[in-house]
Order: sequence, then structure tokens, then C-alpha cells
Amino acid sequence: NVNPGGLIDYELHYSNSGGALATGVVIIDAIPNNTGFIVGSENPSAITSFSNDGGTSWTYSPVGGAGATDTSVTHIRYNIGNLSPSPVSSTVYFSVRVLPTIPAGAAVLNWASIDSAQTPDVNSNVLFTYITNVLMNKGGSRAIARPGHLIDFDIDFWNVGTSVVNTVVVTDPIPDESFYISNSLVMSPGVSVLYSTDNGQTYSASDGSSGPGLVTTVTHLQFSLASLPANAASTASVSFTVRVTNPLQGDTTIENQSSLRTASTTGTVYSNLVQIPTVDLEVSKIPNPPLAMPAQTVDFTITYSNNGSTAATSTVVVDTLPQEMSVLTTSISNGGTATSPQVITWNLGDLPAGA
Repeated sequence: NVNPGGLIDYELHYSNSGGALATGVVIIDAIPNNTGFIVGSENPSAITSFSNDGGTSWTYSPVGGAGATDTSVTHIRYNIGNLSPSPVSSTVYFSVRVLPTIPAGAAVLNWASIDSAQTPDVNSNVLFTYITNVLMNKGGSRAIARPGHLIDFDIDFWNVGTSVVNTVVVTDPIPDESFYISNSLVMSPGVSVLYSTDNGQTYSASDGSSGPGLVTTVTHLQFSLASLPANAASTASVSFTVRVTNPLQGDTTIENQSSLRTASTTGTVYSNLVQIPTVDLEVSKIPNPPLAMPAQTVDFTITYSNNGSTAATSTVVVDTLPQEMSVLTTSISNGGTATSPQVITWNLGDLPAGA
């Protein structure tokens, strides 16, 4: 969502998932209606050209200094050239400003196309950006989470329009792979809350817990406020806490997004999507043989993995043997070192997700 006169930043991700080199690769994006191109926002600029006649010619130079709005730009083109096969995507960027005359309730649509000497045009997904005078922002307290971690989510919402907005209702689903923590709410004056334990079908005034600080079966939170004053005179805020489940499903990213409706406006306003990747380390150890006699050699195999959705950094495996054992230093593999007769350490560095 964006307010009239606000900025929209676009990111275009592209890749070649085939098995052969693509040549003459070009990405073209039409500047959306009711917006103007932000001069200097194109990146990388060295491969960019512009049109002011609907894509017929590509010799136009945007007018104004960096940050100015040029409504004459109709299309932007990125001349990628050769694109080798790779599962890793690359990204190009540009920004537009929504015209201040566009009414709340309208939508700005945008999509791009990519083609090459070997392929026909392929269109991207279509992005809908809704114009609203009621804005939301959402944040999370962690950049990366582990099983059992607590995460605080906060929501701010305000009205940049010239009229009061009445009967504001914000709905927030509790993220998958997490549990709402009872009595963790902090709310601005005038905000009230209801709880749902059946995926938003019904709501009640109780979270169903027997005390504060406990995990609950709450699936949705619904916040209500009688009105939001005009001209961003004040911002309403709420926050709550969840605990990440333990154990986690593999490749989990904790995602959370809020929605807002009012009696004074049409449509639904959505917050930004908060995505918190996880690191989920596991380690196991197997002896061979499982039973041993005095003075007998025992081989240990240690297996480790990261079942999360992002890399674990500065990863260290430490194995401490009982006092009745001492390590044979020549048997240590994969860069491990004995820091004492009973302690072996492996400095693994970064451990990618899925490794």
C-alpha cells in the first residue's frame, strides 16, 4: 500500500534456469499509470535506457536531477546481454512516485517482460499496489530465529488523509510454527483486542490461557480503534510476542503480515510482510563399537546439519569425552583439533541451510 504522492520501489529478479546460454537478453517494464519515474533510481544505470513514446524508441533522457519525478518516461529497458544458466537470480531496480491526484481506493499495476534471441517474451507476475490514506508498518525483533526463540512483532498504523477515519480494525494471524504468548500485548490507548482460536472464524475477549507468559492456541488477533485522526496527527501501535516452535519443520521462515479495514474507506490495507529466517542445528554421535572393553579403541562419528532456512554463521562443533577416555589425535578428521585430551573442536564457519 502507498498513499497519494508516495514512493514505490520495484525490484525485478531474473535468471536463466535452462541449460544453455541466453543471448540478447532484454527486460522491459512500463512505468505504471498515475505514477512518474524517479530520476536516478535505475540500477544498474549502465545497462538502462528509456522511452517516452510507449517503447517505440529508446533515446529519451529523463529530465531533472536525481530524485526528481519525470512523468514523460513511459518505459524502462535493461539490456542484460548474455545470461548464463544459473539457479541464482540477479536483480534490477527502479522507483516511481504516485501522483498526488490519484484517489484513495485506486490501484497501481505493474509487470515486466524478459526476452532473448532464443526465447519469446515472458511476463513477470503482476504487482498490485493499493492507494490508501491509512498506512501500516510492521516489524519483528529478530533478524534470524531459532527453535524456542521469542519474537516480538509490532504494528504501527496512521492516517495521512484530510478526514478522520472511523472504526479501524486490524487483523493479525499468528505465524505458522509459532505460538502467541499470553498477556504479551502492548497497545496504544483506545485500542482493544479480541482473540480467535479457530483461524479467525470467531473471536472472544479471552486468549484461553491460565496465566501470563504461556503459549496459547490463539490463531488470530483482532485490534479495534474507534478512529484515527487526519493528517497523521497520531500513530496507533500494538505489539505482541510469539514463541517459535521446537522442534521446527525443515526450511521454516517465520512470516507475519497484518491487514486493516475501516468503516470510512473501501478495500483492505496490508502491512509489509515480515520474514524471519530460521537456523535449526542438529548434531548426533554414534560409537563403534557401542560397547567397549578397557584399552579398546572406539571410533565416534559425529553428524551435524542445519535444517533451517538460512545459513548458520561461525558454527562450532565441540565434543567432550568422558575422563575415562582420551582422543587419538591422528584420528581426528575434517579439520578438527584437540584442545585437551578430552575435548575436540571443529570450526565449521558458515553452515548453509539444508547442509
